[in-house]
Amino acid sequence: MVGKRVLLACLIAIFIFDGSLLADSDGWVIRQITNSGYIAASSYNPWDYDYSSDMAVSGKNIVWIELNKRIMFSDGSAVRQIASSDNFFLSVQVSGNNVVWQEYIDYTLQIFLWDGNVIKQISSGTNDCYAPCVSGKNVVWLEYSNDASQVMFWDGSTARQISDGTGSCARARISGSNVAWIQEAESGEQIMFWDGGAVRQIASISYYSEVQICGTNVVWVGNDGQIILWDGQTTRQISNGSARNGNPKISGKNIVWLVREDDSSGLREWQQVMLWNGKSVRQLTFNLKRKDGLSVSDNNIVWVEHPSDAPYQNLSLIYYWDGKAAAMVADMPGRYIPYLSGANVVFKALDENYDYQIFSAYRHSKSDSNRNK
Repeated sequence: MVGKRVLLACLIAIFIFDGSLLADSDGWVIRQITNSGYIAASSYNPWDYDYSSDMAVSGKNIVWIELNKRIMFSDGSAVRQIASSDNFFLSVQVSGNNVVWQEYIDYTLQIFLWDGNVIKQISSGTNDCYAPCVSGKNVVWLEYSNDASQVMFWDGSTARQISDGTGSCARARISGSNVAWIQEAESGEQIMFWDGGAVRQIASISYYSEVQICGTNVVWVGNDGQIILWDGQTTRQISNGSARNGNPKISGKNIVWLVREDDSSGLREWQQVMLWNGKSVRQLTFNLKRKDGLSVSDNNIVWVEHPSDAPYQNLSLIYYWDGKAAAMVADMPGRYIPYLSGANVVFKALDENYDYQIFSAYRHSKSDSNRNK
């Protein structure tokens, strides 16, 4: 039965859950990171589902939550516990050696930072603070007060509010000292940008959109379901056609997203993976499968496909694009999201005891096999 093991498709070997390294003939190396009795399948953050992650990756560093009571860290060679508490951990994020999370303290959510050496609480007061996002030493989060959420910024030494307080904010994202978020307004929602000194509105939208940032580039879904890019000076549409687009992600000049397609009956739908390379749009997939879990890091892209002949929730096929072609990394039971940093792919899967464990995969040689057609 598929549920008792991870199946690495085609030429990718089935491997034993003993913590060893395994290289298959297609050039992938799979490493088991954990060997504990229980790794959470997911964490639920009622405030911001985009950052309800129980696992994150930055370069060779991986961080995750065990049993909602421990925060674990792997630097690629060893695993250690960096925090433990009887309180409830949520929304862990990592950038380099900096790890942030939210934790219940006296029934209030607070933000904590581990800088590779020590842990410090960087939020304060009695308001709930949630949805942290980290870039280097800088951290942003949302603080809920007077029936509205405001954007808070930590610069490595002090915290301050950077939103103007005129409307409730959501989905704050950070890249260096640049921050983007969505803010409520009387006429709808606004996309706001802070450059480390001043806040300005860069767009108006009629509904909440996913917003992503890299440097001074901000990407979101426009009112007509098209992908919109602001490059720090001008705004333009980069998607084509009239189909509905969503789930944009950005890294450097590369932007990826999913475009929805329907069959003629209207009873089925699937998505295709699209790439903007800074000059033109390219379609990366052409099959009739549902997709999610899209992520981009430099020229590397991962996504998850769900076969039409398997229940949507019961099988996930992880694909990796290296800038030239796509290859299957693994197929595994359940519906899970891979994490990507550079060329490193990290994911969770069931072991032979039906416990979730964390695995990393990286490719050490080029191959043209296992194309996604």
